[in-house]
Amino acid sequence: MMNSRLDSAFPELANAFRRASASKRYNATRIACELAIAESRLDADLLSGPLIALRRGEVPASTHREHMEAMAAELDREYLKLASEEDEIKNRESLRFFSKARAASALAFALTGDAEQLDEALYEAIMAFDDPSVLFERVDDALR
Repeated sequence: MMNSRLDSAFPELANAFRRASASKRYNATRIACELAIAESRLDADLLSGPLIALRRGEVPASTHREHMEAMAAELDREYLKLASEEDEIKNRESLRFFSKARAASALAFALTGDAEQLDEALYEAIMAFDDPSVLFERVDDALR
């Protein structure tokens, strides 16, 4: 496994993730995605198909993944548009879009069916949080 963003930002978590079994890594990633979606307040109704596929381990789910990639790209565009404004309210709103984009991106990575992309999914899920301590705790439990 190559050095990932997870390795760079959270080396202890990356090491624990790498040492865990494939099923524990997948479960930890699923939990992280679900927490990120809840934290960012992404519309769960829009995500029902991708979330069901993730929970059932139905990967690769290309249609769901492509949907999530498109959603993440659109949310990123909104985030960047608002972030460039010099308005405190718009900047706060841009952070909400950033969080939603990271959650959507996490789900897209998790749906690739590629075990090496799970660490990217986990990293994206972490980035959806202002304070990811609850996520770290739940992921750590899942990796044991």
